[in-house]
Amino acid sequence: MRRPIVARSLTLFAVVCCALGLGFIGGYYDATGLLPTLRASAGVLPPEGTAVVSLQETQDTLSVLRDKEYGEGYNCVDYAWEAMRLLRWQGQQAAIVSLVFESPPGHAVLLVPTTDNGWVFVDPTTGGYVKPSIGMSFGGKVITGIDVLQLTWVPIEDFLENPTFEGGNE
Repeated sequence: MRRPIVARSLTLFAVVCCALGLGFIGGYYDATGLLPTLRASAGVLPPEGTAVVSLQETQDTLSVLRDKEYGEGYNCVDYAWEAMRLLRWQGQQAAIVSLVFESPPGHAVLLVPTTDNGWVFVDPTTGGYVKPSIGMSFGGKVITGIDVLQLTWVPIEDFLENPTFEGGNE
């Protein structure tokens, strides 16, 4: 005796749902290395940038970047972004600064508050402490501007009057 069409349709529907579910679980596992859960998702954000440490501690944190090879494909901008992220994940404040020269290209450094030296410019490509100012020579070029990145570049004077970081940290 043949099963009614409704029973066959329900069986087929159940098989397709199981196949789709197993396919989703397998794909999720292949992509993430984890099994899907029904827990609420949580964002992964760096801690709030409230730590202010010494210049030496900042330089020690950035010392892991010394193994990076400067050149095409990894330049001062890459160093600055990676250094800023590294400091932010340690809870330290940092801002990327563009040194503008009379002729391109410019150079990217960090501006960080320290307990022993106040606001300090750190060149993440060398880890050295620098004191750039408009009109001075840096790397054989004259600095014509210093801009701090805050979604857009702003003059250093504006930043120092209102030093805010991503996420509203002050």
